[in-house]
Amino acid sequence: MTKIGYLPVNNTHGDTSVYKDPGVIVEYNSGAITDIVTATQVVDSFSGGIADVTSVVSSVYNGSGAITAIPADISTVMTVTDEDGNTVTGLRAFDQAGNELIADEYGWYPSNGKPIVFQPLMPGGKYKVAASTTFEASTTTPGTAEETENVTLPTAGDNVAAGKDTDHPGKTTITVNPSSTLARYAIADADGNVVSDWITGTGSDIAFDNLEPGTAYQVVTVPVDMTGEPPETGLSGTSVTTPEYPVMGGVVSIGGTAKTGQSLTANLSGITYTPNVSGNVPTYQWYRDGVAITNATGASYTLTEDDLGANITVKVTADGVHAIGSVTSAATAKVVKSDGAAAPVAPTEDSKTATSITLKAASGQEYSMDGGVTWQDSPTFNGLTPDTEYSFVTRVKETATQNASAISAATVIRTPAWISTGNNTTTVTPKPEDAGLETSVNGKDGLLATGKTATTGDRTTTTVQVDLNKLNEALTQGNGQQLTIHSPKDGDVKVDGLTAETVKQLADKDASLAISNPLAIYPVPGGKMDLSEVSKQLGNAALGDIAVHIDIVRSSDTLINNAKNKASAEGYELLVPPVDLDLTFSHEGKTIRSEQLNGYAEKYIALPEGIDPNRITTGVIVNPDGSVFHVPTVVTKISNRYYALINDLHSHGSYSVIWNPQDFDDVKSHWGKADVNNIAARLDLEGTGNNTFSPNRSVTRSEFSQIVVAGLGLMRQNAPQNRFPDIPGSVWYGNAVTIANEFDIVRGYDDGNFYGDQQITREQGIAMIARAYNLIDPQAALSEAEIASLLAKYEDASSVSKWARADAARLISAGIVEGNGLQLLSPQSNMTRAEVTALIARLLKTTDLIDK
Repeated sequence: MTKIGYLPVNNTHGDTSVYKDPGVIVEYNSGAITDIVTATQVVDSFSGGIADVTSVVSSVYNGSGAITAIPADISTVMTVTDEDGNTVTGLRAFDQAGNELIADEYGWYPSNGKPIVFQPLMPGGKYKVAASTTFEASTTTPGTAEETENVTLPTAGDNVAAGKDTDHPGKTTITVNPSSTLARYAIADADGNVVSDWITGTGSDIAFDNLEPGTAYQVVTVPVDMTGEPPETGLSGTSVTTPEYPVMGGVVSIGGTAKTGQSLTANLSGITYTPNVSGNVPTYQWYRDGVAITNATGASYTLTEDDLGANITVKVTADGVHAIGSVTSAATAKVVKSDGAAAPVAPTEDSKTATSITLKAASGQEYSMDGGVTWQDSPTFNGLTPDTEYSFVTRVKETATQNASAISAATVIRTPAWISTGNNTTTVTPKPEDAGLETSVNGKDGLLATGKTATTGDRTTTTVQVDLNKLNEALTQGNGQQLTIHSPKDGDVKVDGLTAETVKQLADKDASLAISNPLAIYPVPGGKMDLSEVSKQLGNAALGDIAVHIDIVRSSDTLINNAKNKASAEGYELLVPPVDLDLTFSHEGKTIRSEQLNGYAEKYIALPEGIDPNRITTGVIVNPDGSVFHVPTVVTKISNRYYALINDLHSHGSYSVIWNPQDFDDVKSHWGKADVNNIAARLDLEGTGNNTFSPNRSVTRSEFSQIVVAGLGLMRQNAPQNRFPDIPGSVWYGNAVTIANEFDIVRGYDDGNFYGDQQITREQGIAMIARAYNLIDPQAALSEAEIASLLAKYEDASSVSKWARADAARLISAGIVEGNGLQLLSPQSNMTRAEVTALIARLLKTTDLIDK
């Protein structure tokens, strides 16, 4: 024996054999046997083994599977059976060049030593690769072959993909494309439990939808021709993880005021996405006390009567296409009725008798004669006392969704006296007498007006008629004319004859006109009233056609009693009975007031004869209920009489003067003692209980607003509408914050809230005081060089934020800011209660609004 080789023996098996039969050459004569092929390798034996097996499921095979078997040698024949050795229906075999191979009658495919690709096979199917040799091909069947290798195909390969489900926002899909017609497909969870319907493969794509994002699933299969129901548990297949969506997070806030009729808006500036994404179009749902509001699905929601007393929230939900998740806002304060309208004009008399007074009725209004303590719908008041003065106010009535309006100015009406003559009663009208007016131009007598004085009961009234010709003549003498009209008679003074045009001329010529009597001095604030707005409110009437009326009168008995009672209850002394100072504009039966002035204006309240000027704390403006607000006050002396010189922004009001010394126990040795006690005495701030002030405690934004507004004399009862959703309507600092915001002294945050409990830094407080200073005394901006020079002496000037540098420099220049010792500004430190009190005191003293 010399060699063992493979010989192609023709016609040995009938026709040309597909096999290259091995033969044994012992010896031969040259030319005896033709077509001998010398063996390509020397082998010791023949083998039917399997060198390697791989399997795949791919779109290349139309979603079906394929097994590639690599033979051990050239004599190996192979095939694929099911796991039980049975023939696989429809099985085909190909060489690597794509040429289809033909099985012999026993089911074997020749390998010729090269890999064979078997297909189509069921995805996920369990198969055997069987092998034999050409020697044994006719005696060994695939089902009885000893050389086998078990193969389980994957259920999916490159023909499976996961994506977002456009039909089910926030969900995902798994698609098999193409799907094999040999299998039924389903989706199982990671534990092998089926979570979808079974779908028969179609040869094209099949999709499973409404699946959770970011979740591990398996694509599982069963034979298409299996009998019985497919299994539901214990399955395994190709793992697929569905994609994740960006998740909405962060904060949504609500802008607007929780009052009926107001619109709330969802503020999305605090919304975040993880990871970041653009293009999300969120949806909205508004809730009332946690219950969804029907049809409230927009970015804004207008509050209705149904919302009264409820807390409102909004839920913002991602569109499910670009992102998933939702964020719910914090609740608003409980919804309350909307603010009432502005105060109506003061009521006017319609008719009266000795025991009744009827006011002119106005639709939707109610009336009071006790300063607003009690109200009635009828404009008629009966059971009154003859020859007695009564004070009447009116307001627009409260409705289901709106609070009552602010209270009007008061109108004082006196019932006529009567005398009894038998069975008849006759009213008596006092005879007026000459008023003895004192008028002057630049300190010299001038006949500017005439007047009459009449007394009814305990009320003396001087009526003054200005001579416009004489007044205009005085104004033609040049700018800066100083005009006075003084009534020396005790009692009230009422001035007529002026026009809005006259008031404008006074301002244009820098002239002054002071109306006075023993109660007060009222300089006409001509240049500080918006006369264009006055004209507009009166139907665009010409200024010369608008009558101006001025009153200096003792307040009504009701208001005086209310003020005395409040002073007694609060522990301060009312030194002067309240005095009403008023200026009105009238045209064709309509009367209005200029209300708030555009700059601080002077008013003088006469102090009682013989009073110690050192026992004067401050002037106050008196509200209809008797409560008072501080107005900046200096004690001054004019012609041997002491006056409380008041500076404020009110065009009218009831004024008085109080004595209210303070001496807190915990500031007796504190550097801020004088300022703390002074400002507290003016009712601008309160202690912290048990006669303490807590001077070193950090001040909050709400406390700061209260101190500044009260200190500047800006506080009033008819505050503007609150615009901060985090400030409840009844909170103690609500009016102060809205007024401070109205004058741009304090501001809210970008999310629309105020955050009243937050502490403020020294530079924040300085910036707010600078805005208050600008309200009192507007000045040109400092240059950068001036700012740098003023800050240079402070070692920590570089710590002042860029936005606060100009404000700090201006207050340093004015002497209002003095640093924090050791030439430090300490701009980032929290401001204390004592520090803000000192700043307010210095501001008011620097601007001459209070005594130095």
